[in-house]
Amino acid sequence: MDNKANGNMNQMVGSTKQTVGNAVGLDSMAENGQKQHAEGTAQKVVGQATELAQGVYDQVVGKTKDLAGGMTGDQSQEASGKMQEKKGEMQKNMNS
Repeated sequence: MDNKANGNMNQMVGSTKQTVGNAVGLDSMAENGQKQHAEGTAQKVVGQATELAQGVYDQVVGKTKDLAGGMTGDQSQEASGKMQEKKGEMQKNMNS
């Protein structure tokens, strides 16, 4: 599982523990839930940053391949570059 998915899971489980702990008067459970939720938030941020960086990388490498293919007349490289560039753009937009 990636950081974003783990982060979401830890946020959800942490919130549940915190709510149950508060409802039944178990302070340690509520505190552990609060910590787990915070850890999940941090994991999610790391996952988003990682995917954003990968998107930027794919966008730049794709554009480079596209331009190189255009200059050399290699239509396959040009098309591959355009696809990688679009993939990077989508990934970047989903994580910014």
